[in-house]
Amino acid sequence: MNQPEKKNNTNFQTVTESLSLFWTFLLKRTRVSILLALFIFVFGTISYINIPRETMPQVDIPVGRILTVWPGASTKNIENLVTNKIEQEIKQVENLKEYKSVSRSGVSVIVVKFNQGTDQDKNIQNLKDKVDIAKASLPSSLLDDPVISEISFSDRPVVSFALSGDFAWSELKHFSEIIEDELKSITDVKEVNIIGAPEPELHILLNPLLLERHSVSVSSVLKSIRASHKNIPLGVIDANGESIEISVESEMDKASQFANIPIKTERGAVLKLQDIASIRREYKTFSVETYLQASPEKSNPGILIDVVKSATEGNVIKMVAAAEKKLANLREQNILPANLDITKTFDRSEAIDDSMSTLIDSGGQTLVLIVIILLLAVGWREALLAGITIPLSMLVGIIVLNATGNTFNNVSLFALVIAVGLLVDTSIVIVEGMSEAINEKKLSPYEAAIETLSIFRWPLITGTLTTVFAFLPLAIFIDGTTGEFIRVIPLTVTVVLVSALVISLLLLPNFGASFFEVIPPQKHVEKKYLIRAKTWYENKVRPLLNSAPKSALVVFLAFVALISSSFLVISGIVQVEVFPPKDAASANIDFIYPSGTNISETRKIIPSVAQRLAPYFANNPNAKHKWIKNVVFTAGASQIKDGNKKPSDSENLLGTTLNFVSKDDRDVTSSEIVQILRTKFENFPNYIEVNFTEEVTGPPTGAPVEIQFTGDDLAKIEQHVEVVKQKLLHVAGLKQITDSREDKTKQLTWKFNREKLNFFGLVPAQVLETLRAAVNGVEVVSFTEGDEEIDVSLRIDWDDSRAWKTPTSLDILNKIPIQARMGQIITLKDVAEAEFTQELSQIDHEEGERIITISAYLEPQVTAASLAKDIKKIIRSVHTLPGEKIKLAGDSEEGNKLMGQSFTAMIFAIFLIFILLVIQFNSYSQPFIILSLIPLSLMGVFIGFASIGQTLSFPSMIGIVSLAGIIVNDAIVLMDQININRAKGMTLIDSAIIGAQQRFQPIFLTSITTVVGMLPLSLSDPLWSGLGFAIVFGMLLSTSLCLLLVPCLLIIDETLSQYGKTLWQKIQNR
Repeated sequence: MNQPEKKNNTNFQTVTESLSLFWTFLLKRTRVSILLALFIFVFGTISYINIPRETMPQVDIPVGRILTVWPGASTKNIENLVTNKIEQEIKQVENLKEYKSVSRSGVSVIVVKFNQGTDQDKNIQNLKDKVDIAKASLPSSLLDDPVISEISFSDRPVVSFALSGDFAWSELKHFSEIIEDELKSITDVKEVNIIGAPEPELHILLNPLLLERHSVSVSSVLKSIRASHKNIPLGVIDANGESIEISVESEMDKASQFANIPIKTERGAVLKLQDIASIRREYKTFSVETYLQASPEKSNPGILIDVVKSATEGNVIKMVAAAEKKLANLREQNILPANLDITKTFDRSEAIDDSMSTLIDSGGQTLVLIVIILLLAVGWREALLAGITIPLSMLVGIIVLNATGNTFNNVSLFALVIAVGLLVDTSIVIVEGMSEAINEKKLSPYEAAIETLSIFRWPLITGTLTTVFAFLPLAIFIDGTTGEFIRVIPLTVTVVLVSALVISLLLLPNFGASFFEVIPPQKHVEKKYLIRAKTWYENKVRPLLNSAPKSALVVFLAFVALISSSFLVISGIVQVEVFPPKDAASANIDFIYPSGTNISETRKIIPSVAQRLAPYFANNPNAKHKWIKNVVFTAGASQIKDGNKKPSDSENLLGTTLNFVSKDDRDVTSSEIVQILRTKFENFPNYIEVNFTEEVTGPPTGAPVEIQFTGDDLAKIEQHVEVVKQKLLHVAGLKQITDSREDKTKQLTWKFNREKLNFFGLVPAQVLETLRAAVNGVEVVSFTEGDEEIDVSLRIDWDDSRAWKTPTSLDILNKIPIQARMGQIITLKDVAEAEFTQELSQIDHEEGERIITISAYLEPQVTAASLAKDIKKIIRSVHTLPGEKIKLAGDSEEGNKLMGQSFTAMIFAIFLIFILLVIQFNSYSQPFIILSLIPLSLMGVFIGFASIGQTLSFPSMIGIVSLAGIIVNDAIVLMDQININRAKGMTLIDSAIIGAQQRFQPIFLTSITTVVGMLPLSLSDPLWSGLGFAIVFGMLLSTSLCLLLVPCLLIIDETLSQYGKTLWQKIQNR
């Protein structure tokens, strides 16, 4: 804020009496003021030390998941008999925002998103209640009841380690468990996840030929094992007046004991289990296999260990340091062997350190630049006093952030740096006011403080509120994930600015009075350049103000220039995007085989991928470009989180994470690396889909371009998808065009012959367990050996040399032995016939409707908004039937939504500011004149963005909304001074010219401090450059326009007012 002119003939006693005790209480109590400042310093420092540190804000998205397993069920049966039934019930659940589902062979997954800000515990309970109602209509052969769980997006690893080396799997698993126990003891660690570690399992492999020879069925073997591994309570007896419980313990505690379980044959003979089966202690089939490539030579099998911290607790940097220290201690104590390779594959603390140091450097540069400007403009005494508010206000902001459960992250630190550029205005006004009162009015420092408070307190409060009113609507109108992501900005800026206001009004006058008692303020002599600027201003502006038509022409040309500059955005010269790209520490590649490919086949491409990446490894002496630190492969799990509904775990997926060296150690960005690597995989086999994904700035989002197809006729939807995909291939700027469908897989369906089943005294349910044992195996029991719990699985071994594998032909399946009601052994072909069909491997739903989603990514320098017109034209060219819908989603639609919400926030902010100005000026026209600068400031934003190639992003919109509160301050100061001059009897033209000259230095000083304060931030981080540059370019133009257009608009207003009065008088005189 800037100071308006003080009114003459002010009687000090009258001024003192006009101030309430609230304003003067601290002015007379220096010790209390010092204690308050000390309190802020101490608790602010403690909060700074203790506040959790993150890269980005904690975005809590209320999401629940319903998982239902029905082994052997086809995709269509899962959809019709499970997914549809549950969706029918949950669509009425309270606080429901949206729900999506995936139906696959044997499993249904429904993801439910609730409204932001609702009670998640209550949401999950309501969801469970609805699922309980749906249970009654679900198939009775489900493996278990549906499992309802909460999905927490906060459960992200803070650090990951990969274990590898020349060790057996059992040894690696043992080492990983030792490390797991150590890492769990670290404060605020929520969990430690081990990925790729084999779980022990006892495999009972039944020989089908021996089963047939001895007339033994699978079901009888299952019954015998379960009966032999059971503790049975027999009851209680009374012996000599004492109750004694009696039980039989027959549970086994050694794997070898299972071999002697007795099995009764149909002929009455008794065999041992080992007579008809091989019993092996092995490992469960890997669901995910992990491989680490830390050098260009080869990739080694390994185990990943992820450390997850509590959602809002803990300091990531300290936690990672503690984890590394734990591992070092294990090495020193020889608990872990020296030849065990432990590679850190992910470290979130590095990203936090990098971003924090960047923003802190920017904040430091901002502070130094502002201090230099103050030293040059007002002198070292005033600069020192004004600078007191900066650290104190920022510490109050940190105290509030910590107290409200926020973390110290990119966004909150950015908000603090923004506030530094804005908060110094209030302290400048107080210090300059006191200095002027002491030097020109010869008041004592105490009297100068009283007078300064009396004159400036309400203008300062009004000016601060205009800025606060510009930021607060962002917290109200920006909803969803993005709203949660940026909410800390208006919170922090508001707290810091209000803190600066309170400190400037209540503490600074006391400090200033005490300081100026010892060291008088510097006597200011108007600078020559300022005198020349004022003279130039009067010579250029007065002729315009002397003529209302000329003033009107100036205003007209200004708005014509605004409209012209808007074409920079409309024409695409200034491109629009939601969030700018990021130079990330890693990137992901997914290699997707056709559906049905098993994990052993998927892993075979690892050497080929590793070979293509080897020339870019940092430790490759022959590498020209040393960009890659290490690579982590996960066969059976995708590592791309692209918002698509493809499952993240499937045997046909090879997930790859490329971890890059530090930004300081490479001369290209992560995006440029990805573009180069894409070319290395262009000649990959065309049946393998290769998808690259880069980290994005801002909250988590999906693909930049998504097109959603919904309707009941899946075949018809697929036709539309193919048509659109073919046309998208011809849209320049799109790449990696995929859809959410998966290849159809062969489905073998057994159809029972009811008559034959009745003849043998069987029902289908009796046959199911035998069939499961034959195809996938069944988990029979579990036992504890030592301190290890081991599952026991049984299945038919179709080929002893192949061990734990699936049947290879229909002939073998037909020989599955089944025990009939009378005990005789029959085979599957005696009661069923097989039929092969093509089955969908996955069916997606959104809001209960079948949906297929096309996803596409963008070439460098291309935005979704720039392609939206072409894509919508393609969508409109598709002829859809009633009930079918095609919708463009992704960045383009998300951008439109955010821009609309930002515009609403801006209108609301302008309305609040207008009310405030009407209260201050008791006028409608003067607030209207002041607010007219807001749209005109956009001209500076558009021209500035076009000149430096800056895109118009969502952060840019935040900057534009913020401008509404920042730029009006200069106009408020000028308008207030013009009103004071007119009250002294000056003409309007003289009031405007002289008022502008009087306010020349304060207006430019506060504007320059704001612009300079934003520049380091604008140049430091691509995420926030749009916001910073929006304020910079908007302020640069609006400051000049303020001094020119406010007087011109006042002349127009005065002329129109006089014309209106004259016209009204003529009407009355008729």
